[in-house]
Amino acid sequence: MGADNFIKFHKWYSWQKIAKIVNIVVFARKNYFTKAFNSIASRRLKKSEWLYINSKKINISSSLIRKF
Repeated sequence: MGADNFIKFHKWYSWQKIAKIVNIVVFARKNYFTKAFNSIASRRLKKSEWLYINSKKINISSSLIRKF
């Protein structure tokens, strides 16, 4: 998921259970680095339950990708 979604991940239904089943991969989004690392989810999850990927940022939304 994008870092913009990760900051709201704690609001998902059974979010902690999801993190126990799969590893959460968080992709960098412009202006969300600090917010992601200070989020409720990042503080409550174990380091082994999520991974932050700081890669080249491509300015395209998931909505636009789905249209293709």
